[in-house]
Amino acid sequence: MSELVPVQQSQEATVAPIRQAGHSDDAVTFAQVSHRLARNLFDAGLRLDSLHEVFEQNSVTAAELRTASTAVGTVLNQLDAVLRETGLFVPGPVLNWRS
Repeated sequence: MSELVPVQQSQEATVAPIRQAGHSDDAVTFAQVSHRLARNLFDAGLRLDSLHEVFEQNSVTAAELRTASTAVGTVLNQLDAVLRETGLFVPGPVLNWRS
């Protein structure tokens, strides 16, 4: 049975390794990276959805628009970093994965 255990509390929780009998370290690491990617994509979607409301309002000030635009840029930069890290890691385990 898989078990996810938070290792430390921060803005982004770190997840302890998923261990299952018979799975290689590459499979475990691939599962961890996939889980992190999915969690980050979900989080980014929630943040972008909340920012969407700012752009839909009629009575938004220029300062509010600048703040929301900066927040969107931050979300996109964080997603870019996660996708780059995932892209750098994933090819190794996928190419080495044996059923």
